[in-house]
Amino acid sequence: MRTVLGFSLVLLTSVQIAQASVEVEDTSGVTNNVATEAELNAAIADINSLASAVQSDIDTLVAADAALQSNIDINVGDIANNASDIAAEELARSSADATLQSNIDTEASARSSADALLQSNIDINAIGIAANATGIANNAFDIATEEAARIAADTALQNNINAEEAARIAADVAMQSDIAINKEAIKANKKGIAMAAALTHTTILPGKTEALDISAATFEGET
Repeated sequence: MRTVLGFSLVLLTSVQIAQASVEVEDTSGVTNNVATEAELNAAIADINSLASAVQSDIDTLVAADAALQSNIDINVGDIANNASDIAAEELARSSADATLQSNIDTEASARSSADALLQSNIDINAIGIAANATGIANNAFDIATEEAARIAADTALQNNINAEEAARIAADVAMQSDIAINKEAIKANKKGIAMAAALTHTTILPGKTEALDISAATFEGET
């Protein structure tokens, strides 16, 4: 909508005012037209000055109105563009929101399935952990039992080893004594064998009354 401001001014000229002037007579009967015309001319000058100022204001207002209308037209175009951009953005956001919601739904479904599988695995692990705990307890009992049995067996084995060691030591001492005895007997036997080997039979030759035989023998170092 465009508004145009306008004014119609009627300017009074000095001729029109002079024709409409009223002659004023003073008390002596003489018309004082000179003073009245000067006052009218001054009034006309004031009116013309006011009319010029008003016209200047009108021109300013008309120019401002034109500038305002131009701004209004620009704003109307901008508003229309904004409305188009808003509608396009709204459509894009609506489409993006639908895609986002679809992705959220898909992700929620996937997470729900994954959570269910995870919970199933947790439950299975819990059962396994409980079974392991029972097995560990049983193993601990078996280990303790086996440890006690091994300690008892080790004690018995050590006692047997100690007894065997003592028996072997005693047998070794006895054997060493026998070895020493046998060694002396062997030495005596060696001397006897050497002596036996050295024995000779003296033969008296015919015509002789005496005979002498000398012999010697050794056996394993014994003579």
